Amino acid sequence: MRSPRRSVVVTAFALASVLAFGWGSTPRSANAGETVPLSAPEIAAGAPALETLALRGLNLQMDLCRNQRPDDALAPVPARGTSAAPPQVSAREAQDKSRQCIERINSLFSGAAVKARLSAATHALPEAYADEHVRDLGAGVSSLVFTTVRVGDTTATLDAKAHVWAHSLLRGDSGKWNDSLPEEDLLWHFELVKGIRGWTIDVMTGSRVDGGGP
Repeated sequence: MRSPRRSVVVTAFALASVLAFGWGSTPRSANAGETVPLSAPEIAAGAPALETLALRGLNLQMDLCRNQRPDDALAPVPARGTSAAPPQVSAREAQDKSRQCIERINSLFSGAAVKARLSAATHALPEAYADEHVRDLGAGVSSLVFTTVRVGDTTATLDAKAHVWAHSLLRGDSGKWNDSLPEEDLLWHFELVKGIRGWTIDVMTGSRVDGGGP
């Protein structure tokens, strides 16, 4: 039977997927399969760069800077049973990863709520890395289709449908490592603002495709 402490630590380590799969996000009304046609004024100059910024933000929420993949690229869903358990991350490396991720959060995001949410998850990583029964194999966004892009002089709103995943290995009482690979389609809403530092993400919220909340 899993100890209470181990359950807490495993939960902490899964914070990225918890955030990504809508727990802790703000639900928004949407219909399954909804596609909003883009008119010419909405496809403004600079929209592709803002879509890339949104992808970077979503990749950070999914992976919390734990892997070295480019944050402006999609990541295919990995195959189950093909990954060996990597070495445990040292306490120093975990602290370095957490610090670097906080710096990245501050560079991409300006909204207080989303920064607080991601920072809390990032600060929990060192404790989670200390669990010898869990090995993180990363998380990512395998597809991201934008359905609405509206760009003004200093604000922009983007909506998208994404397929996200999170991969880890859990060691059972027998010592065998077992795959955990949840996947889900989610709807994401981004609100971007342009300031002295250029464009940053002010709001980033997700909901399930059926419109349901957490």
